[in-house]
Amino acid sequence: MTTVVTPKDSHTERKQKSYTNLVNSREVATKISSYSSENTRKAFTDACLRRCNNQPPYPWQLDAAEAFYLGLDCTVLAGTGFGKSLPFVMPCMLSSEKVLLVISPLNSLEEDQVSRTTYKLTSYG
Repeated sequence: MTTVVTPKDSHTERKQKSYTNLVNSREVATKISSYSSENTRKAFTDACLRRCNNQPPYPWQLDAAEAFYLGLDCTVLAGTGFGKSLPFVMPCMLSSEKVLLVISPLNSLEEDQVSRTTYKLTSYG
């Protein structure tokens, strides 16, 4: 069951609903495919350590990446340079069969993100 976020919800309510959706998705995935949130988050962290100059992801980045990995829609709001792009890339770090499509209104930003993402996905195995 998906919890619906409405425009009238406060930030705290929206955050709680998003975590409820993540918990529910984990439970469903565990029932149908022996999914392990702990193992997935460790795999994301290990991949980031290998490919991102030994920098571990922040907990919120792991939450967003896991949500994407489980097929949830997700919006990440944070300031410039805060690491919003990483959660979108992390699921691709676990599988060479995943496809990441970058759509950006700014060509230079798009080229920079494609360059950095390609480096992270092709470096260090």
